[in-house]
Amino acid sequence: LHDDLQLSRSVVGKVVIANPDILQWSIEHKIVPAVAEIAAIVGLEEVGNVITKLPAIFGMIEGIPSRIYWLREVVGLSKAEVRTVIQKAPAILTYSVSGNLNPKWTFIHKSMGAKGSDVVEAPRELFCANLQQRAMPRYAFTVSKLAGTAAKVNVTSILGGSDAQF
Repeated sequence: LHDDLQLSRSVVGKVVIANPDILQWSIEHKIVPAVAEIAAIVGLEEVGNVITKLPAIFGMIEGIPSRIYWLREVVGLSKAEVRTVIQKAPAILTYSVSGNLNPKWTFIHKSMGAKGSDVVEAPRELFCANLQQRAMPRYAFTVSKLAGTAAKVNVTSILGGSDAQF
């Protein structure tokens, strides 16, 4: 894991802390297939970056296909766009589709007019922020201040940046 993926020892340590069972995994039968699954999504050259950003990924391999399916079928992203989204925001692979991703997408798509291209441009801003504490209040504020022109404001402009920048 360390040498093949060019991960630092500290990242390998974080992987083990996040997934202690990995110490009992078969390299050939469990670790290599898990890395291959991650590589199939983000590309082999990005596996190390994704593991560095999300050391817990090995503990959630089973749930990844449902999240990828959701991004493809519900959001309407291509395979290449999904790859870009996961490279930018691998934490999306940890979110519940029904409890997190779908409610966020429903709100930002139906209320704010978000499109798949917005997800590709700014996945962290759209999916990693809290819906009730960030997206809804910022959208309500924008609508109250801009009235009829709020629909013309780009969703990434509303959800991006710090509260002070907003």
